[in-house]
Amino acid sequence: MNKKTMADDERVYCWEDMYIQAGRITHYMPNQGNEWSFDPKFKYDCFGMFGHLRPFGMAPRGVNMWEMDWRRLCGALTEQFGKAAPNHFEQWWTRSNVDRVGGYDRIMRPGPGMPTMRELQHGMKRPCIVEQNIKLADGARDEYLEWFGRKVKPAAARAGWQAILWLGSLHSSFVVTMLAAPDWSRVLDLADVMPQPDPGWQADIQTVSMSAWAGSGYLQR
Repeated sequence: MNKKTMADDERVYCWEDMYIQAGRITHYMPNQGNEWSFDPKFKYDCFGMFGHLRPFGMAPRGVNMWEMDWRRLCGALTEQFGKAAPNHFEQWWTRSNVDRVGGYDRIMRPGPGMPTMRELQHGMKRPCIVEQNIKLADGARDEYLEWFGRKVKPAAARAGWQAILWLGSLHSSFVVTMLAAPDWSRVLDLADVMPQPDPGWQADIQTVSMSAWAGSGYLQR
């Protein structure tokens, strides 16, 4: 994947894992998804906003997922970090700064066969999410992504879950995957059918259960 050239229209994603201020999650989610401070031609698609479920990890916490291409990403970043950011961006940042207390993000490329947000806007809505954050041995990222699309995707489908994301970080062996379902009734079935990764990949996997915000792009019909 590192050898791949960066065409302007190549699909790329921004994944953000955020720690949200207590009591602010109902303000944070829609405020992130509905605001755009830069040139409309650079607007990212709000693939999804996801809230961690309390029993499965630190709360409150959320994940933002944006779908765009290199042209939009570079254009928006140039405006944001250029000589003069738009005034309304500074206003939005000040207004939003009370919502979160930390976090980090990654620019990521889709794995082989991963659907676009538009392709996922068909059939039943699937707001229930199992996300896995995987740290891999150096050089194992691309093999893992290919394996996920070939082995995990059909196995999950047999348990009623849809693979919606399998992404590799641009500059490391970090991978993020998401499986989605209409409800949690078959989550134990999913656990039973999940294939095991190759031990040589040294996969350090953190699994998180999340719920998608209704304004997420992939849920729109």
